[in-house]
Order: sequence, then structure tokens, then C-alpha cells
Amino acid sequence: MAIDRGSPTPVYVQLADLLREQISSGRYPQGTTLPPEDGIGRLYGVGRMSVRRAIAVLVHEGLIVTGRGTQAQVRVQPARTMFGIAGSEQLVARMPTPPEARRMKLAAGVPVLEVTRADRSVEVFPADRYGAHGA
Repeated sequence: MAIDRGSPTPVYVQLADLLREQISSGRYPQGTTLPPEDGIGRLYGVGRMSVRRAIAVLVHEGLIVTGRGTQAQVRVQPARTMFGIAGSEQLVARMPTPPEARRMKLAAGVPVLEVTRADRSVEVFPADRYGAHGA
């Protein structure tokens, strides 16, 4: 797959799509460090700003992580713990508030699962670590 400069889709979106596909296909497995920005740029014939914007998209999606002065790395997806939900309970997926994200140490782009129990109590779980099943 290559960047199509004649496409109405922005270059950085095409690049994010290419990198996402390489991650999901296993070319870049979990925990793998991606090539440096200039290497990605040379490989696909795009500028550094396009590479940075594509990386930002994938960070926002929770697929990769970056650190100050470090190369992007494919995020290791944690194992999920399943919990039950009864028919009278409600489950909603949503984005966390900033305090929730900090408290749960969520990567950018990771939603939460909010469960309202029959007694009206509310529990919030990180969606990358938990899943629900009917009782």
C-alpha cells in the first residue's frame, strides 16, 4: 500500500491507516518500537509533520504510546477481566473524564465502561482491561 497524493484523504490519515494495518497484521507486534519519524517519512515519501500527525492519531486511538525523546512503540494490550451484568443493569461505554484517566492510568484514546447496578450504584472500568457479559 502506498500514499496516494491524488486522494482527497489527507496524507497523514493515509499514513495512519497504513501504520494501523501494519500493527494489526503483526508487522509491528505489541511492544515493538516503530521506526523513527524521519525513517517513516523516507519510507513513505512524506514530511515530518505528516508523520507526527499520523502518530498522534494512533496515540489517540490507544494503539501506540510515545514518550518525551523516545520513538513511538506499539502499545501492549493488557489481558481483559470479564465481569457480569444482570438484565436490570445498564452498561455504557464513554470516554473518561481527565481525573478518571489519571486515576486509572489510561492511555490516550482508551474508553471506560460505566455500569449502573440495580441498586443505582455506579462502577467504572477501563475498557482495555475489562469486558462485560450477561448474567
